[in-house]
Amino acid sequence: MSRTITLFTVALSAICFACGDSEEDEHGDHSNEGLTATLAAKSDNTTLKGTATFSGEAGKVQVKVDLTGAPAGEHGVHIHETGDCSAADAMSAGGHWNPTMQMHGHLGATAHLGDIGNVTVAADGTGTITTTNPAWELTGTGANNVKGKAVIIHAMPDDFMTQPTGNAGGRIGCGVIQ
Repeated sequence: MSRTITLFTVALSAICFACGDSEEDEHGDHSNEGLTATLAAKSDNTTLKGTATFSGEAGKVQVKVDLTGAPAGEHGVHIHETGDCSAADAMSAGGHWNPTMQMHGHLGATAHLGDIGNVTVAADGTGTITTTNPAWELTGTGANNVKGKAVIIHAMPDDFMTQPTGNAGGRIGCGVIQ
């Protein structure tokens, strides 16, 4: 029995070694792994597709949103509180994610954590926005963890003033951050 347990332990150690050298944080999560939301069309927009990729580490989390098939022009991009894109109009994703109870505005110290900005989509339907928020977290169980939230692409640009939504209009794209 002892020999079987030893062989099992050696085999398990080899498997864990093959997993790579990612570091674990105090919650046992891998700090250098990213999160992705696969964006799909909502509200009768049948062509929008894309990804929102979150990467980095505490204090340096970046998101890059890449879109194809989106309507030309500017569109507000936000993180919403509920990771549920099941409704045809994406209203199942709830309101803007705002665990710190800040006012809506430009991404930064005075805006809430759901504020990303506006993506400019070219005539060919493609657009990209990349930004960093030092308050976002990819791991752990804290209130600033983006995992399980939804990324929403809105029909209109965010005006960065109207509370609490930025007057960005309907939800034309949605994806759950996983």
